[in-house]
Amino acid sequence: MAKQDFPPRVRRLAVIRNVAFGLVVIWFWAALLLSEKPLVIGRTPLVMQGQEMPARILPPDYLDSLDQYGLHQIKLGHPPLIGGGRRTFEAVGETAPRGTPTRLGYSIVETDIIGMPFWYTRNIGPVIYYETKDEFVCAPVTDDYFRQLKIPAPRLDSLHWPWWNHIWGWLYVLALAATGWLAWRVNEGKREALGII
Repeated sequence: MAKQDFPPRVRRLAVIRNVAFGLVVIWFWAALLLSEKPLVIGRTPLVMQGQEMPARILPPDYLDSLDQYGLHQIKLGHPPLIGGGRRTFEAVGETAPRGTPTRLGYSIVETDIIGMPFWYTRNIGPVIYYETKDEFVCAPVTDDYFRQLKIPAPRLDSLHWPWWNHIWGWLYVLALAATGWLAWRVNEGKREALGII
């Protein structure tokens, strides 16, 4: 039986399988070439971004105190293989420029495989932080910490952090599984059309 003689359903599935396979390959290479995440497997310390802390409610010297006493967490990623410049760490430990936004965030360690995030675990937890090109500078916070600073604070247990940004690699696994399932269905359809049991 010639290729074009397969039933229309099998031919449609074959086209969908080919498109899905092409998208999976493009996704793989895009993640590998454009991502700042580890290329094989690695763990990256990050901060999930929360709301900005209005400058008017923080003490006047808060940014300087954060610079001096906060945890300076160097970003451990690498420049993308395409379009990334050389990463420098000249700014690490230097005073933050005036007007740098200070945010509430959630400190995590992300597990990355082939440039895609698959899971995260708590590192410090809720923090007040600012970010530069090379580092996060943060201080752990609790409701009591906000009371000591005498500033209004959100209830930390009611905040929602953007966790989905740190597990989307599983979508790639699902896309691979769907492509494999489509290939199996096409193969079964061809065998059925050819009378092979």
